[in-house]
Amino acid sequence: MADEPWRLPNIVQELAAGVQEPPSRYLQDLAGGDQLAGAEIPEPIPTIDLGRLSGSDGADEAAKLRDILHEYTLKIKTVKNDILLALAKLLELDEDCLLNQFSDRAITTARFNYYSPCPRPDLVLGLKPHSDLCALTVLLTDKEVGGLQVLRDGTWYSVPAVRDYSLLINIGVTLEIMTNGTFRAPLHRVVTNAERERMSVAMFYAVDGEKEIEPVAELLGLKQQSARYRGIKGKDLLIGHYEHFSRGGRVVDSLKI
Repeated sequence: MADEPWRLPNIVQELAAGVQEPPSRYLQDLAGGDQLAGAEIPEPIPTIDLGRLSGSDGADEAAKLRDILHEYTLKIKTVKNDILLALAKLLELDEDCLLNQFSDRAITTARFNYYSPCPRPDLVLGLKPHSDLCALTVLLTDKEVGGLQVLRDGTWYSVPAVRDYSLLINIGVTLEIMTNGTFRAPLHRVVTNAERERMSVAMFYAVDGEKEIEPVAELLGLKQQSARYRGIKGKDLLIGHYEHFSRGGRVVDSLKI
């Protein structure tokens, strides 16, 4: 059982019920014979009073945040739509061809990233190399501290900080498949900073999990191309993404025909 091929279990109970010992992927390399049993902590763990969260102040604050995020989401959605319209035009497709790939069940996710200062930025990554799974990512980067790097021709290039709050647009794996590889999802990572913290806000635009993601038929016919990627449902692409991410690979490479 320890040599069982890696896969994502449906639920923890399923995994626990079917093994006599932990699979090898969960075993820690305990150099020097170190044990996982911890010693008693010498001082008490600090406690934080969360009472403010149920008071009026906390409720009011939760409501500059909800309203601001809602307004920001609506405006960034317009940016996303404009980009998809422009990409379709570049591909000589019907203007709404790419936009129509997103149903009313399409998924939008906001993620707030905080990277604290790290004393050894030469040893610690803020985020390991990966390609975004979604169709498009709209990133509001830190206006003073850089950290995002993009891999091109075997070299990692630093993306400079932008002081005027410009948005960074990133192509995701879903759009790479839809455009049959015309637009590629870049491999990127985040490095840490020894002296300064860094923050960013990412909006990820994905399709419905039940949608079959495949090269757009209109594009294949127009360009007289064969499909370079096999079709896959959005939810299955997500599972495959995490499997390949854990190994440092790209799920889209496994879908190439």
